[in-house]
Amino acid sequence: MNTSKYIQISDWCLIEYEYSNEYPKKLNYDTTDVGIYKLINNKTGEYQFINVNNNITNNNLYNNLIPTNFNQSLLATYNIISDNNENPNYSNYELINLSNDINNHNLYYDTIRLHILAGYNFENIDAFSFDVNIIENSNKKVKLSNFYYPKSGNYINNQNLVLTLNPNPIVVAERTYDKYVTLLVPSLHRILEDQLLYSNPPNTSIFSYLYSHPVSSQNPNNGGIKSDSTIYVNLCELEISKTNNNIEYYSINNKYTATILPADAYSNLGCVIKEADNGDYFEYYPTYDGGFINDYLYNLNSVNNMNWSVIHNIQVIEQVADKFYVTSDMTIPQSTNFDRPSYFRPVLLYSDISFSYTIAYTMRLVNSANGEQIIRKSTLTSYNPKKYGLNINRIKIDDGIEPLKVYNKISNDTIIINNTLNKRIYENNIMINTKYINLYTNVIDVCININNVNINENSDLIYGQGYAKIRLNKFDNLIKFKIQKYENGYIIPIDLTNKNIVLKFLTDNLDEITILKYDDDNITIFPESGEIMFLIDKKKSNMILKNKKEMNFYIIDKSSEIENVIYTGKFIEFKNGEDIDADYGKPIKLKIKEYEDILTKEINNYKLLNKKLSSINNIEVSKLPTYSVSSSIKETKKIAKIENSNIIKQIKPPNI
Repeated sequence: MNTSKYIQISDWCLIEYEYSNEYPKKLNYDTTDVGIYKLINNKTGEYQFINVNNNITNNNLYNNLIPTNFNQSLLATYNIISDNNENPNYSNYELINLSNDINNHNLYYDTIRLHILAGYNFENIDAFSFDVNIIENSNKKVKLSNFYYPKSGNYINNQNLVLTLNPNPIVVAERTYDKYVTLLVPSLHRILEDQLLYSNPPNTSIFSYLYSHPVSSQNPNNGGIKSDSTIYVNLCELEISKTNNNIEYYSINNKYTATILPADAYSNLGCVIKEADNGDYFEYYPTYDGGFINDYLYNLNSVNNMNWSVIHNIQVIEQVADKFYVTSDMTIPQSTNFDRPSYFRPVLLYSDISFSYTIAYTMRLVNSANGEQIIRKSTLTSYNPKKYGLNINRIKIDDGIEPLKVYNKISNDTIIINNTLNKRIYENNIMINTKYINLYTNVIDVCININNVNINENSDLIYGQGYAKIRLNKFDNLIKFKIQKYENGYIIPIDLTNKNIVLKFLTDNLDEITILKYDDDNITIFPESGEIMFLIDKKKSNMILKNKKEMNFYIIDKSSEIENVIYTGKFIEFKNGEDIDADYGKPIKLKIKEYEDILTKEINNYKLLNKKLSSINNIEVSKLPTYSVSSSIKETKKIAKIENSNIIKQIKPPNI
C-alpha cells in the first residue's frame, strides 16, 4: 500500500511525499533512455544523482540549475558545464556514467509531487527550483534530485514537461491545489536497508558506496550514508538575473526548507471500504494496525495542542463502454464514533448500461492545529452495477403462482409442556407420557398451490398461500418450514435437495433482508421431505420488527438466475403472554362453527321426521338418541376434499 505525507512548504506549494512499500517504481536503469550518472562538483566535492536525458524521473541535466558561486546563491542552466569561457571557475564539473556499475535490483524510487495552489500563476517570480538532499558519513551532501521550473514553461532541448492538471484537486487548510509536477527520487529508506545488508564487506555496486566519500584517510573505503540521515528539501523562488550565450542566470529571492523522514511513521494507518456482509450497502472507516482508530486517535490528541480528526472523500466512477464518468463526489468530516464503520449506499446513474463501477475512498487524517495531513486511499470495483441503480430490483412473482397461505400443524396427540424434566403426569390413574417440544422453534407446514386451510385426516394443519404467520421475538428465532404441494388429490412434499432456498423480508424502505438456510448437526432436517430451517439472528430480527408497513415474508428459490417466490406469508411480533395459536385457530373455529350449524340442522330434521312418522302411522319409533353438538363432531368422519383450491368437508351424520 502506498502512503503519503503532505507538507505545506510555502503559501503556494504543497509537497506530497509518497512512500511505496512495494516499490513499484523500480526502473530499468541499463537503458540509455534513463541512465544513472554521478555529477561531481569538483569545487565542493559534492555528488549529485542524475538521469541524463529522460523525462521519467524529471531529474535530468535539462531540468537542473548549476551553482555558479561558492555559496550557491547564483544558479545557471545546465549548459554552463561545457562553457569554459563563460565561467571558468565553475566549469569544473565531472559527469560519470554508473549505469553498468550500480546494482539495478536494489535501487528504488519514491515519488514526490509538488502541488501548486489553484489560481497561482507565478506572478511574483520568474522560476522556482526544488532539490532533495541527504547526508553522507563524511558530512557532505548528496543531492538526490535537482529540478527547476521556469515561469514560461520553456526548456532548452526539452519542451515536454508541463504542470499536470489534477482531476481530483487536493484541499488542505481551506486551500485548493489543482495542478502538480511529479519527481522520482531514490528511496533513502531502501538505500539504508541495502547499506546495512551489504556493509561488511562493503559492496561497491550499491548506491551508498558509489555516492559517498571515505570518512578518513586511513580507510580508503567510501563511508556510506548516515544511518540517521533525514531527507532535506529546498524550495527556492528565483528571479532571472541575466542571459548570456544562451545561459540563464537566476538569483534566489526566497528559500523554504523542510525535512522528511525516510520511512513513513504512519505506516500502520490505513483505510477500508467494503460491501457489507449483512445488507446492500458499503462500510468505510480508517484503520490503525488492522483495527479501528479510536484508541490511536485518542493518544494523538493527548499531545498538547494537537487536534486530529478525519475527513472522508468518496467518489463513484461508472464505466460505460471505454469511458469513465464521476457520477458522485462527496466529502464527509468526522470527529466522533471512530470505534465503528460509517455507512454509504451509492446510486448509479448508468446502472442499466454500465459495465462496472468503482468507489474511490480517500481518508485524510488532519491536524487542524498545524495543517498536517496523512492521506490513505482505498478503492473497490464491482461488475454488478444493477444492484445499486436508480430503481431497486423488486421481487417478481411468476405468473400462475397464487399467494400462499400457510398453517401450522395441530396434532391429536396429548402434549403437555412442563418445566420439570422427566416428570410423569397421572390423570384418573392413567399415566400420560409427556412429549416435550422446543418452544423456540416455529414449525410450519405450507402448501404452495392451495388458497385455504387444509386439515387432513391426521389432523395436520397445512397453510395455503398467504395464510401463514410467523411470530418473531427480539432475539434469535429458529423457524422450520415443511413445503408441500397439492397434486392428484394428495398433499405431497417438495424435494428441496440441492435447492438454494432463502427467506427474505423487505423493510419499509424496500431494502432486502436475506436469511440463508440454517444447518445444525444437532437438528435433523429432511430436505427431500420438503423441510428447511432458517435462523434469524437477534440483529436481523430487530431490523425486521421495525417495519410498520411491509409485514410479509417470502420463501424464494434462487437455484437459477431468476429469483422465484414460491411462498409468501405474514410476520408479527410475539409478545409475552400472547396466545400463540390465537390466529392459527381462527380458520378451525370458523369451520367447526359451520359443522355445528349443519349438525344442529340435521338433528332437528331427524326429530321432526320421527314425530311425523309416529303421528301418521301411530307407530312407536325408537326414541332418537340424544346427541350433543360436540359429541357429534367427535364421531364425525372427516373427509378432506379439495376442489378448485377450496377445502370441502363432507360430514356423514350419525346412524339413527
